[in-house]
Amino acid sequence: MDHAQSMELEMFEATNHYLNTHSEVWSPIPIIGNYKNHLSMIIFNIRKLIHAKPSRDSRSNGALRTLKLQLADKMDLLDDVMEAYASDIGDERLRRQSANSHSDYIQLPSDNFENKVRQVIALLEKHVSEMTDYGINSEQIEDAKLCFNDYLRILGKPSTYKTESEIGVSDMDGLFKEAGIYIYRLDNVMQRFRRSNVQFFVGYQESRQIIHY
Repeated sequence: MDHAQSMELEMFEATNHYLNTHSEVWSPIPIIGNYKNHLSMIIFNIRKLIHAKPSRDSRSNGALRTLKLQLADKMDLLDDVMEAYASDIGDERLRRQSANSHSDYIQLPSDNFENKVRQVIALLEKHVSEMTDYGINSEQIEDAKLCFNDYLRILGKPSTYKTESEIGVSDMDGLFKEAGIYIYRLDNVMQRFRRSNVQFFVGYQESRQIIHY
């Protein structure tokens, strides 16, 4: 990977991070989740090529903490919706299983955290078709799976999920080309926020800037 690609990759990651931290804005729009999930998977594959053997240095520990926080945010949001659904239909067992807070996830040791995420994702997939009116869609679950796979990668563990966003391209130049395609698609669909949510739109544009150094 050359210097120009390194700067471009930082932009891809900044864009992905911005979308991760503002999912409440775009999550009702499945196509944004679709494009974002493809971008996440491409970043995952680029990083896998760069670091064929993950190492637990201080930098990867920082990335692991960030990913755990992001994943806890995603799971907390999905849990809240599933808990509301379970309460409405009178399924007390499902309500208890989905009564997990952000801090509940964060405080779990790594193995317990991984098991809890897998358990809740399995419940979400089982009931997703019944929760569309509550604002949950398959793209949000896919997003959580991708984040979890990335978390496992940093730990040096195999991915749990083969996601719909798997990319057939495996060489570096091809991955950057694919990322450019999904960034372009995201740019187009983000235009809907140009007037309806100016603050979010401006933040997205800022995340898309390549910082030269």
